[in-house]
Amino acid sequence: MPGGMGPGDGAAPRPDGDGGPDPNEPFVDLDGGLPSARLQGWRPPGGADLGPLEDYPIGSWRYHAGARVLVARDRGGLYAYSAVCTHEGCLLGLPDEAGRTECACHGSIYDGLGHVVRGPSTTNLRHYAVTVARGRVLVDPSQRVPDETRAVPEPPVTDAGMTDGGGDAGPSDARADGAATDTARDTMVADVDPCSRGRDVGPLSMFPRGSWTLLMGPRLVLGRDALGLFAFTALCTHSACTVEPPNPMTGAIRCACHGSEYDGNGVVTRGPARENLDHFLVRVCGDRVRVDTAVVVATSARTSVP
Repeated sequence: MPGGMGPGDGAAPRPDGDGGPDPNEPFVDLDGGLPSARLQGWRPPGGADLGPLEDYPIGSWRYHAGARVLVARDRGGLYAYSAVCTHEGCLLGLPDEAGRTECACHGSIYDGLGHVVRGPSTTNLRHYAVTVARGRVLVDPSQRVPDETRAVPEPPVTDAGMTDGGGDAGPSDARADGAATDTARDTMVADVDPCSRGRDVGPLSMFPRGSWTLLMGPRLVLGRDALGLFAFTALCTHSACTVEPPNPMTGAIRCACHGSEYDGNGVVTRGPARENLDHFLVRVCGDRVRVDTAVVVATSARTSVP
């Protein structure tokens, strides 16, 4: 179907698993993926090589079974999101010409942005960082990004040193979607006070060492150990129920909806949940603590306390 297939893409994965990585696609492991051998040993900065830029025309979605991601391109640029259903962890089917994809396990449907349009899933698909380097599209699933983030390819440079406005997306095309892409790009380079980002969750004195605090307003758990502060979502990755307050001694967490359990670092210890809880960037600004849920960090990340 238009936009849904490409060289190396196979049939839709079976509901009970995809039978292992597609040998024609780079497999993305927990460390963020492997570079393509076609780059002759050059290790890309942006994760797994998922093909040349020309394989991604505007208005297309490409399914990569091995990498377990969908890569799409609109007038704002390229974006990528998980191909694993957020309900029970099944691989999604191939996208149609509008990018809609369905999970064969229980019928959840997502639109071309990875947003849920029909349950039982209640959680949108995670978006991952995309980089365009040396004309190749690289996806790093270890870096989660906001849904509106786009990778904007630089226009090619001609022999005369002028940018070439031809092709799929010239400079005017890259801005045609409005302010969303420009704002995301400008935010990355603007001189913005870090302490204006994220959400103020309270004074530092509220979070003593060896504690875990469930914050119901922002649906977060804020913890503090010997290395510093950390924060992760309080929404269970199974069906997005809010977890119960952590055990005050160990930080262990339970979801009352279906019994999933996590340790004090948000790592799954018992299903039906299969994914760990996302950790977010924590800042200490004066005597206040701020959590920026737009920035997902490693589960080992800590913010030192002055």
